[in-house]
Amino acid sequence: VKFIWEQIQEFKKFGAGVILITSDLSEALSISDKIGVLYRGKIQHEFERNEYDRILLGRLMGGDVSGAKK
Repeated sequence: VKFIWEQIQEFKKFGAGVILITSDLSEALSISDKIGVLYRGKIQHEFERNEYDRILLGRLMGGDVSGAKK
């Protein structure tokens, strides 16, 4: 995992876009510039780095879209 994170950071330094699919919220928050939450094949919400809300992200990951604003 550490090796992959290092590679992602290297790619980002060169301006490359990286799509990471993970169910690990801590992982997503630690290395992402933007997060899109998918649930049952649909994007529920997108967050920029300065908008991350851990609780809302977790709820959206579990299918609760009541607090989502698109």
